[in-house]
Amino acid sequence: MRISLFQSANGQVRIWKAEDIIKARKDYRIIGSFIGNLPTISCQKTLSLPLLLMPEEVTFLLERGWAHLYYDQEIHHDPDEHQLQSFNQDFDLQMQAYQQTRLEKSQLIKRFKQKDPSVTKDDITSFQERTHPTKIYTSSHFLPWNDSPDKNPSLNHHDADWSWPQSPLDHVRYKVFQNLWEHGYYISRGSKFGGDYLLYTGDPSVFHSSFIALTVMPDQDITSLDIVAFGRLGTSVKKEFALCSWSEEDGFLCRCISWAGPS
Repeated sequence: MRISLFQSANGQVRIWKAEDIIKARKDYRIIGSFIGNLPTISCQKTLSLPLLLMPEEVTFLLERGWAHLYYDQEIHHDPDEHQLQSFNQDFDLQMQAYQQTRLEKSQLIKRFKQKDPSVTKDDITSFQERTHPTKIYTSSHFLPWNDSPDKNPSLNHHDADWSWPQSPLDHVRYKVFQNLWEHGYYISRGSKFGGDYLLYTGDPSVFHSSFIALTVMPDQDITSLDIVAFGRLGTSVKKEFALCSWSEEDGFLCRCISWAGPS
């Protein structure tokens, strides 16, 4: 089963189905970025569906036949009042269960610290094993994008056209992305660290990124000041800075920079 990708009117491509996000991450090492918020929490650090993809990730999935791209200007709309109420009620129930679990755990630890003979260390360990990790499930299956075109033709899905890469730099970036992926890395956006990508040797939920990768054109001039800046930047965030490029003659090129001088 191919992953369903949805292109919005502004050209951005998202994944809306949780099972597709899991498949993209687990089977294809495609990370993306969560950009949604849960409706009952006005200020939160945890983001939710949908998952926004980089153009490199979209082209990569489509070229390998792992995904299908739909145009979703008419598909993804805000849930109506009844749907939103159902979602919020389900979320509130799950949050209440989560808070009750936390309270029970806190009380159990308190009793143990107070030398309650009926509570042993094994009781706490057993409780933690039963309750960790805590998952909050929400009933989003009523949303229209959870149906595939085969299951629900009435959704009027339209195939979308995709034409990235376009510019010479786009082509080089895509070749760099392909080669980094083929070297076994998980790849995410790297703009917050001054690069194009962050590279992980394992799943980002477990591993920290090891490299900041920046794509440059094969004939681009890199000054000594640039090299110093890249090296200092990577060292300051405990990563190596990788300058990457690609050309027809030489193929994939990569040079890693690390600061070895006095700080």
